[in-house]
Amino acid sequence: MKAANVSSRVTEARRRLEALIRETDGDRLPSEDALATQLGVSRPTVRAALGELEAAGYIQRRHGRGTFINPVAARIEARLELWEEFSALVARAGFAPSVRVLGTERRAMPADIARALGHEPGAEAWAVRRVFLADGQPAIHCEDFVPCALLPDDFDPAELSRDDTFHVLAAHRHPPIDYAFSRVSAQLAQARLARDLDLAEGTPLLSFTSTAYRADNRPVFACVEHYRPGIVDFSLLRRHV
Repeated sequence: MKAANVSSRVTEARRRLEALIRETDGDRLPSEDALATQLGVSRPTVRAALGELEAAGYIQRRHGRGTFINPVAARIEARLELWEEFSALVARAGFAPSVRVLGTERRAMPADIARALGHEPGAEAWAVRRVFLADGQPAIHCEDFVPCALLPDDFDPAELSRDDTFHVLAAHRHPPIDYAFSRVSAQLAQARLARDLDLAEGTPLLSFTSTAYRADNRPVFACVEHYRPGIVDFSLLRRHV
């Protein structure tokens, strides 16, 4: 089995286990065999996913006793170290999610984006701007940069309006995205961004600039995200070392 497929299955199993942790009333998870049956995956996949959750401090596996849930972790709605679907973040925060595509254009990538993706200055990308809504209110602004070199010459940019970037790339036979390297910062909303998020200009925003990678560590596309205050509440566990 290819490493990318294994990684993808473990990641999906981990996400489903996290949902199970949030929904579980008790303080422990079922056995590995029971979890494998419940999730429809192999026991080694479950074991690998549990290992990642244990390393992050979300569960404890005690030999001969079972797998116990960290109750503090179970209360986290949005984890800073995970790159999740924006609609899922909005829904978990208690809002009805929807998405609005603001525009798609072919243009030169910003210098820092081109550098992060391993392209020469001035290289072009398809840039798509989306706003994710929470109960109809703008919540998350996202701009993806997909290098034109990854897509056919006759690519129809309407594809990026109909589907998310992950599925568009998959439709063109690109390997799945495995992880992202993200820089986190605080920024003030400039005029266009303030307008897109229906905010006053100068409002402080939590911002992520992310580079998406395949399992073989090859950069694929970039994403710049801005979060409206008061909707998605990010948290993380910090292990003492």
